Amino acid sequence: SIYTEMGKAELPLADDFIIIDCGENPDDPCDTIRTGQKLYLESLSENNRLFHDLNTRVRIENGIIKEINRKWIP
Repeated sequence: SIYTEMGKAELPLADDFIIIDCGENPDDPCDTIRTGQKLYLESLSENNRLFHDLNTRVRIENGIIKEINRKWIP
């Protein structure tokens, strides 16, 4: 698929939203963060705080973010 940036949107996070984050290496297991997501993101190195359209999927239900899933890519 080819994506074109169309603008920005702000959506609320669900009370039970999760982050599924890849490891730093392709063989690392994914981390599932169910609580303390802000602390988790703040603990990452500045380089690892970036989420790109090529490796990140956001699941939205009824206008609310339920899941952010980042996959490892080379």
